[in-house]
Amino acid sequence: MLALKESLQIMEDLIDGDLPFLCGSRVTLADLSIVTIINSLYLLQIHISDYPKISTWVARMETLPYYEELNTIPMKKAADNLLGNK
Repeated sequence: MLALKESLQIMEDLIDGDLPFLCGSRVTLADLSIVTIINSLYLLQIHISDYPKISTWVARMETLPYYEELNTIPMKKAADNLLGNK
């Protein structure tokens, strides 16, 4: 768990608060890939509220028109599978 928190802190420190996305002014594959990883932390009951830059970036990603299709729906399916819900 310590390594995960250290990794989140490194990400927090590297995010440029003046840029909307991880690599600049446009969403990239890095954003799409990493937001999925960050969202999977919720399945483990790990919250990112201690990381304000990450939280802001995730909130921005959630506003994208394709966010739900790429993240919310697959994450719900994964959670249901883990919990044995159908």
